Amino acid sequence: MFIEKISNLHIEDDKKNHWVSIPIADDQEDIQVTIGMNFFNLRTHSHYFTNVTISDEENKSIIINAPSPFEAVSKNNRDFTSMGMYYSPKIPAVPGNYMITVNLFDAHKQILDSQSTYFKLNKKSGDSNGKH
Repeated sequence: MFIEKISNLHIEDDKKNHWVSIPIADDQEDIQVTIGMNFFNLRTHSHYFTNVTISDEENKSIIINAPSPFEAVSKNNRDFTSMGMYYSPKIPAVPGNYMITVNLFDAHKQILDSQSTYFKLNKKSGDSNGKH
């Protein structure tokens, strides 16, 4: 028995700074977020699926991507390997707190791991009161 892990799940903004808070302009309709995922201890030549859900504070899903299949390929013929992936969806530029959940499934669609992280969209400083 072995355990797969998702680690270093993070959000990056355009400047490649780590997530925390992403500024948005008043007239901005959407924003592209980059989600970085690293998977460790994957069995080489096995097939896996990931899916990513982004939800708002009311736990309402904004984006759910279809499960993405991939094969764990090793460059050095080891039994286990690690892989990094990025997913860069556009989401509506609405201020608030958001949660990203990444699920890792095996070839039989059994869930192996799930991790979440948070980010915030906020008005750029200098804007008027920020309320509509």
